[in-house]
Formats: sequence, structure tokens, C-alpha cells
Amino acid sequence: MGHANPRNGYFEARYRTAPRQFQTLKDPVSGRAVKFKTAEEAKRAADRAEIEYELRERHSIPDTPSTAMAPVSRVRVRNSGGDPGGELFFDYADRWYQRQDLAESTMQNYRSYLECHLLPHFGTTALNRIDADAIARWQRDELEAGHERSSINQWRGLLHTILEDARTVDKLINTNHASKKSGRGRRTARAVSRRPAGALITGLQALLIAERMALLSGRDDEFVWLITKRYTGMRSGEIHGLETRYLIDTGHPTRRQLRVEWQLAEVRSTLIRCPPKDESRRDIDLPLFLWELLTNHLTRTQPQRCECHDKVYVFRGNTRRRAVGNAKGVNLVTVAGIAGVSVRKAQQAFQGAETVDDETRDRVWAVAADLGYTPRLPGQVAPHWSRSSFREWIYAPAVSGKYPRNTGHPERPVPIAGVPFPGLPVKGPHAAERADACWTPLINDIRPHRNRHSIRTDLEEAGVPKVLIDERIGHTDSSVQANYTHATDTMRDRLCDHLTTMWTTSLDARLALSPASPVTVLNDLLHTRARALGVRAA
Repeated sequence: MGHANPRNGYFEARYRTAPRQFQTLKDPVSGRAVKFKTAEEAKRAADRAEIEYELRERHSIPDTPSTAMAPVSRVRVRNSGGDPGGELFFDYADRWYQRQDLAESTMQNYRSYLECHLLPHFGTTALNRIDADAIARWQRDELEAGHERSSINQWRGLLHTILEDARTVDKLINTNHASKKSGRGRRTARAVSRRPAGALITGLQALLIAERMALLSGRDDEFVWLITKRYTGMRSGEIHGLETRYLIDTGHPTRRQLRVEWQLAEVRSTLIRCPPKDESRRDIDLPLFLWELLTNHLTRTQPQRCECHDKVYVFRGNTRRRAVGNAKGVNLVTVAGIAGVSVRKAQQAFQGAETVDDETRDRVWAVAADLGYTPRLPGQVAPHWSRSSFREWIYAPAVSGKYPRNTGHPERPVPIAGVPFPGLPVKGPHAAERADACWTPLINDIRPHRNRHSIRTDLEEAGVPKVLIDERIGHTDSSVQANYTHATDTMRDRLCDHLTTMWTTSLDARLALSPASPVTVLNDLLHTRARALGVRAA
């Protein structure tokens, strides 16, 4: 959708007209950009302007002055015809959203559903004109666009909720046409659980993925991260939000304990500390090999208290690739424009280049401070990974052997130097020309969540009692059988024994491929395992 563009003392509304193409909202009389006092007003006006632009393009409606040019606080909410159902869906959805009091992640999902799927189609439609035919056309359009039927059902569910409140709470309409009667629709669409079986990650594949992740990040942290995920079944946000105080040395001879109390959830590009999904706080039994891996990781990294949450986390982000963002959307281009220098000159000023005089450098830094912009400094480590960066630069290329498609770049293989095994990623200018090999895919699913499916399947296959699996994964079973079954110490010991066997089996398989690794922590593990087996290591 649109966005607010900060200027000197005001904001402009920028709305999208094509991929990577935006226009500034202008007054149709003067032809000048409309000025807004706050970023929120500009953002909402840009959203409305983009919806109206799409409708004009779709239905060939003549270009007319947009109501978006007025600050949102002045836009009429009710129509002048006296029919309360004539209120635009955009206006009502905005009011409805503002009065919700839900979890941050849920609010973000609702916002995404509205901005990406509901407002572009229904935004300028009156509530009383959203009928069954309009909803059916919208669903067909979404299907033809390639979206999953299950996703469309979620979006329709939100539409139903909004229209139901318009009918029952605000008394604006008489009928909610988004309601779907039981037993209606395609029979094939009802079996939503019948989906192709996803790939499961074996112990060896997890080890190879973890090794690649460490090579891509240039450190051992991501190796420990994935092994922790694969053998505990924790969600990614729970691992990123794992604090050092929740690694508990119980003194048990065969296992230790990890406590899941919080997660770091990314909401509007900001990581917030919140309870785990479905309030699934729990204790997880750790086999000794995983306990040693985690404690050695802490000894090596010496984690410090982060500034954003004032907590000490087990895992941290990597060297920053970009500057620190802020709620105003300020970037390097904005700073350079206000400071009256080129983007390259502003970049050099932040880097302390000698080619920039003191007066210019001070001016650039002063503008950055006023706007709340924090430049990326050489070697600066981010306190946490962002979801997109972790997926794009670490997990996805480790699993698939390819960097995923992103803005301006197609999907492309990870260029590597083939020796030593499993290959070292080649980075920097002309990397593809300097490489002599590339990685092959390990599995066909690049979602970290697949590790949770895999560990649950492993434990089910090993005959671990369901009550202990649910406890470990963070699932809830409200059946009578679950209520009358309890996890015992014997069950926990057997579970940790099974995980240890899985681990040593994967190490043996990796040792058979090559007796050494460029990843320090794995290389030490391979040498230790080789000595235990009486095998000569490299």
C-alpha cells in the first residue's frame, strides 16, 4: 500500500501505481503536493488514493479529485444520503480496526489482510453494496491470482467479522453476505487438510543445513541455532527470544532443561517481546549433547544485554547490512536531501571518509539525529535477526542452495569455492565469476517451521508418548485421554536417549562424507566423534 514520505516539517502521501513506481498525492487545483502534519494522516491518505487509483484503472473510471487529498480527520465518514449502510468499507474498516484490542501479531495480520486483499477490492464500496455477487467475484479474482484457497478463507473470515460487527454492533446493514452456510460450496474445497505431504528434515540434513548456515553467516551461532530448533521443536520466535536465564542446569545425570517463557515476534518491522503462541509456556528437556552445545556457545559469544528489550539473549543478530529503520520511514536518501548533499557524500560522511569536510559531516550527522536515523557502522552487530534477512540470507540459501528472488534480483545459486567440503560461499563483486561450484538443494521446503514437523514425526515414530510430545512442542490436547496421562521421568530419559542416538547417527553420517569442516564447532564435534569411534580424523 502507500506510505508517508517525511519532508521538512510535514509529510507527503505516496501511493503505488505500478511495481516499484509511486506517485505523490497532489492537490488537483494547485498541482502541488498535499501536506500532512503526521505520518499517520499521510499513510491513510496514500492508502485511499491507491485504492481509488486501482479502481479507476480496473473499471476505466475518469480521473476525479480524490478525497484522499484531505487530511483523514476531515474526510466524511457517513454519506450525506442518510443511509448508514452507505458508509464506505474503507472508513468503517478503519474505525473497526482502531477499536480492536488483540495481540500485536493478530493486529498485524488483520492489517495485512485489509491492506493487501480487502481494501483494494472493497475499499470504495458502500457497506450495503457488498453483496454475495461482489464477494464471489473477489474470491475468483484471488484464486486466479494464485492464492491458496485456505488463505482466501482466512481473508473472507475477517471480512465476515467486520461485516457482522457492522450488522450487529453498529446497525449499519441488515444482512452479512460474507456468511457462509454449512454444507455449501465445493466438496473438494472442504478437505482443507488434504495437502501434499511436506518434506521431512532428517538428522543428517539438519546437520548439513546448520553447517551451510554457519558458512553463510561467517560464524558458529547459526549452526547452534538450527540444531537447537531441530532437536527441541521450538518456534523460530521462541529461539530468538530465548534468554540465557532460561537455560537451567538441573544437575540431572542425563538431561538438563530449557524454559520457554517468551518469544520475539516481528510486528511492523519491530521485534516485540510477547508470550509464545497460544500461551504455550513450557519446559523442554535437553539431552546432554545439546546442553553442551548451548553452554559452549554462551562461553564463546559472551552475550550482552540488548538495548531494545534490556534482556540477555542466547542468540544475537549478525553484522548489519542496512541502517537502523524508524517509524517515520527515514532513509539515507531523505537525510542526504535535507542536508543538501548527494547520497554518496552522506554515506561517506557516516563512514568518516577524509574526503568529507568537517562542516558537511557535522551537518549530515545533525540531520540524521533530528530525523532519528541511525546509519550502519562498519562491523556493527544487530541485536536480533529480522525475519526477512534471516530467511533471505541464511536459511533459504542453506536449504535450497539458492538466494531467493527479491527486489531487483532474480533467484540465483549460491556461488561457492568447492574445496574444502561442503564448499565456502563466495561473496562480493563478481562472486559468480570467481566461484567454481554451487550447492545442490537439500530439501524442497525453505520454511524453518518444517523442523517442528520433522521432530514431532521422529518422536511419534520412536513411540514417545503423545503427552510428552505435546508438552515439548507446545501443543494442547483437551481430550480425556490426555487429561489422564502424565509424563514421567522414565519417559523423559527415553526421549533424551532417542535424541542422542539421532544426533550421533547424523554425526557418523557427516563423518563419512568428510572428516573435517570449515565450521569450527562442527569440526570439533567431528574430531571428538572420530576419536570415540577410533577413526582417524583429518
